[in-house]
Amino acid sequence: MAGKSLRPGISYRLQLNMAQSLEGDGELNGMLLDAFVAYQVHKRVKITIGQRATPRDNLELTFASNTLQLPERSRLTYAFASIREVGMFIDGNFNLPGSPVASNSWWYTVPDSLIDYPYGIGNTLFSDADKELFFSKKLIVHLGENDNNPNDPSLRKTPEANAQGAHRLARGNHFFTESEQLCNSHSFYYNWEKIQEPNIGHNYILMSEKAAEILY
Repeated sequence: MAGKSLRPGISYRLQLNMAQSLEGDGELNGMLLDAFVAYQVHKRVKITIGQRATPRDNLELTFASNTLQLPERSRLTYAFASIREVGMFIDGNFNLPGSPVASNSWWYTVPDSLIDYPYGIGNTLFSDADKELFFSKKLIVHLGENDNNPNDPSLRKTPEANAQGAHRLARGNHFFTESEQLCNSHSFYYNWEKIQEPNIGHNYILMSEKAAEILY
């Protein structure tokens, strides 16, 4: 059940899952899905209070890059999401400047069809048309010049990862250079950029501050 009040800007939603089975003490498990009231304070800003699905699983935002490179942002995933969060939510729709920034990644999926996924795109449905579109999108490969410790215990050391370089700096340079060469071999437009930060190693705070400067 969803709708809007007579007062402009106020909306509500109540969604129940009546198909859940009875468990434990006989209560209907997970019956309440959405229960919130929202107020459109501006054409670009909305405040919501209650329980609702979020555009993405916010727990993904806390994962380290060796576990998850980028959070899932698919609209299809959001439409069928089962994860709900409780609180106050502020949603905005702004055309902010900036581009995706990949900072000090542990290893990379090189867009090379001769290397099997996940270290390449071999055995996937990635076509040349997909590659052309991929390379045309703005991407900033963001590296710390001191992130060059080959003995870092958290560094992935599989044969496939080691083939990209001995440390994160080398792997980032390998990813950028190999991608540029693959792009040029197909005469595609290459819209990627590499930025190396001096005197910074694998420090997520300093790299995040620099990434924010790039974005905003």
